[in-house]
Amino acid sequence: MVMPGDITYRGRLFKPVNKGAPGVILVPDGWGLTPGFEAMGAALASEGILGLVVDMLDGKTARDPQEAAKLAREVDVTDASDAISAWYDWLRSRTEGSYRVAAFGFGPGGRWAVDGSLRKAAHGVAVWSTRIDTPPADLATIYETFVGHYSDHDTLPGAAIVAEIESRLRAAGRSGYFYRYGARPFFYNPRSPDYDKLDATLAWRRTMTIYRRIWDLPQPA
Repeated sequence: MVMPGDITYRGRLFKPVNKGAPGVILVPDGWGLTPGFEAMGAALASEGILGLVVDMLDGKTARDPQEAAKLAREVDVTDASDAISAWYDWLRSRTEGSYRVAAFGFGPGGRWAVDGSLRKAAHGVAVWSTRIDTPPADLATIYETFVGHYSDHDTLPGAAIVAEIESRLRAAGRSGYFYRYGARPFFYNPRSPDYDKLDATLAWRRTMTIYRRIWDLPQPA
């Protein structure tokens, strides 16, 4: 994907067996497009979902939490959001896919995923450890379901983050599913020292259960 200013974004596409599949744009955090996120893309395909794992860091991956935070700070939020928005159009143009596209975002990638989903008739957004300050009027442009997974050990505890987002969603006439975990904030990422396999698996399973229902997908074999 080449954006204005010759900014290039790449990604990996994971195709399910079925045609006309719903799609998910999966947006990693500051650790970059690592094997852990690629495994999530493969997991989406196994669920009958066209999974696009995007690289927002121009091929860079972090070696430690400090570098991950630095790489995330270097991303231009507007450019990232515009790229996600363009990925919606690209994914919907695929013969393997359909108009039903959602975005999953992790850490700072969640912010980029939400902003890029606005006014795209997004069929849902799921975020992991992401604070959202999007105005309610903009959140109202996201169709279907909002899902959030939060740590009770974040800078702002999960309960406070969830209450803030729920307030914005109510003002937007929307509702969501929110879950809190005892693990550290980056519990979902195998590269992070915060990684907690049990909570990461539980968060993924909860998200897939919701999307299987709203997209009427069969249980994976």
